[in-house]
Amino acid sequence: QQASVFDSLCSGKPSIMRANDLQKACAEVGFDWDNANLVLDKVKEEVSELQAEMCQGASNVDKQEQEFGDLLLAMVNLGRHLNIDPDIALHKANLKFERRFRQVEQLCSVHNKPLATMSLESMEALWRLVKEAEVSKPK
Repeated sequence: QQASVFDSLCSGKPSIMRANDLQKACAEVGFDWDNANLVLDKVKEEVSELQAEMCQGASNVDKQEQEFGDLLLAMVNLGRHLNIDPDIALHKANLKFERRFRQVEQLCSVHNKPLATMSLESMEALWRLVKEAEVSKPK
């Protein structure tokens, strides 16, 4: 039996890291996109496929999950083409999201408004304020 390009890969890694390893192994034998723009086209295709499944309704959860997974895989591949470690990028995104949401919570607390009583639109407005303040802050 012919050996697989995947045989030497560790199977115990978190899924996002395993996806990166799988794609690197395929790239080493030439199964890869030529550039990041082509991968971005694939990401857009996967988004469209997920949207199509979402239009079918909630009864189609298995297919939605499959398309969501395909989208994640394509995003990991895009990160690889951009020399971005997907695990590190997601970790940083989590930290940024948490930091910003904690600031939204603080703003609510300062104005004595329980977060759970606020509308999504009100919370979004606070989110935009926090984001704008963070983006305009000199580094």
